[in-house]
Amino acid sequence: IHILDASLNPVPVGVVGHLYIAGIGLARGYINRPELTARTFIPNPFSATPGARMYLSGDLARYLPDGTIEYLGRSDHQVKIRGLRIELGEIEATLAALEAVRDAVVLAREDSAGSQRLVAYLVAHDGQVLPEAGTMRSTLLQALPDYMVPEYFVGLDAMPLTTNGKVDRKALPAPDMVQSEAEYVAPRTPTEQVIAEIWADLLHIEKVGVQDEFFALGGHSLLAVQMVSQLRKRGAMDIELRDLFSHPTLGALAAFVDSNKTAPRHPNLVPIQTDGDLTPLFLIHPIGGEVQYAFDLARHLDADQPVYALAASGFAVGQAPHTSIAEMAGAYLDAMRQVQASGPYLIAGWSLGGMIAYEIAYQLLAAGEAVDFVGMIDTGSSHFLQAQWHADHAVEFDECRALLHWIVDQNPDVADARQHPAYGELMTLADSKDSDAMIAVCQREALLPAQLDTALVKRILALYQAGAKAAEAYRAPPAAIAVTFFAADRNADEDLSLGWAALLGERLEVTSIGGSHFSIVKPPHIKKLAREISGRIKPDAPSVELLFASK
Repeated sequence: IHILDASLNPVPVGVVGHLYIAGIGLARGYINRPELTARTFIPNPFSATPGARMYLSGDLARYLPDGTIEYLGRSDHQVKIRGLRIELGEIEATLAALEAVRDAVVLAREDSAGSQRLVAYLVAHDGQVLPEAGTMRSTLLQALPDYMVPEYFVGLDAMPLTTNGKVDRKALPAPDMVQSEAEYVAPRTPTEQVIAEIWADLLHIEKVGVQDEFFALGGHSLLAVQMVSQLRKRGAMDIELRDLFSHPTLGALAAFVDSNKTAPRHPNLVPIQTDGDLTPLFLIHPIGGEVQYAFDLARHLDADQPVYALAASGFAVGQAPHTSIAEMAGAYLDAMRQVQASGPYLIAGWSLGGMIAYEIAYQLLAAGEAVDFVGMIDTGSSHFLQAQWHADHAVEFDECRALLHWIVDQNPDVADARQHPAYGELMTLADSKDSDAMIAVCQREALLPAQLDTALVKRILALYQAGAKAAEAYRAPPAAIAVTFFAADRNADEDLSLGWAALLGERLEVTSIGGSHFSIVKPPHIKKLAREISGRIKPDAPSVELLFASK
């Protein structure tokens, strides 16, 4: 048995892949169907026997940590929503693991606006009651990315079956794609009404209530950027992306807008979890400047752990990005001191954020402050990034290259850009430095929303450029600091520390988290990452001056 990705590479433990069968018991093919045989009985790259074949079963599966293979459904039940490939079988398996659920089927159905929505159909065990939809969403978010959590849950007495005993998916009833009237609280103020209209338009739902949360309704970071742009256009509400993360429900966001921000705070500071009497954890943004990962990570930390994020400058009209790592660190340190006047400090950052976290720690130590924890999550050193970007582009990290990076960040499914149908066209336009035409192609291919404000796109691309140039130019100063490095999966010949071992030497300790650059902050890896961070920042954790978490 082999579990492989689309390029026939073995997938890591816990990652879903296509199940192939090989060995001496393999059939020769399909009788009188040479085309199907050629498509599914393919050369076996893992066998030394000439002519050996393996069979593409059409099943999806993954290895569990104990070596067990978990079956997750058929690959022909795979769907694509908002550019992301989704394995319906993986969602069904997660739902079936819930105590009250006997049977689970998930479909992608079109709503009245033509958008695909995930719908879960559930049958409870005899004598048990299915949990409320909100409870199931919260539970699923612990194991699945937010884009794989169904928006609708339909309870059934029994699944409709075909004559041969299989689930008749075509007979599953269409859900009532509206909210329960008992739970719905209509917008009460003009601000709530404006925000509700924008959310309904972006999320393709009929109505939005005061208690509804943007991300629970199917929102994601790219739609959040679009929402902020629409608010500024239609309501003259000059809010930042970070304000949505701090006030995710319609009522809370409207109240924040109406307050005119009477409680001033640092422009880079994003309060995520303010309750709790533990030392706050500060999470720094990646290269794109937004802090979605911090919002996700906070869900998996202790309930009494305060969490604040630091978002980049440059999203707002007239606001310029910071141009150096030291400048970013200085600004964010001022923001941190508004929350916590003195140390010891706890700091972490994903991607570019880890580099900034290191510089913040260096500045704090130079000022005589104590730093108990810094996490670098999948952060490359300047030397590593220079080699990587030059190998990929061999040109300046201009606006066109920044757009290519942003597309990959927002669409992990097209991380191998060469496999996308528009790759050739985009690269030709990038070579001619025609970023406006590239944006149009991306909107045509649904890699960016068609309604996204072009001026906002340009500001985000400027953030990517500023971050890349700052990272390339940064020369991390040496410091007598103990470091723990949380690593994502790498090939055997790759440096797990991405160049940091050369600076830190024996002060570096490597701990494996797994996943890739993107998935290390997504389920299931984010749970392990949160657990490892929690174990190091709790009051009874071993004392160290500085701790790194990195890919």
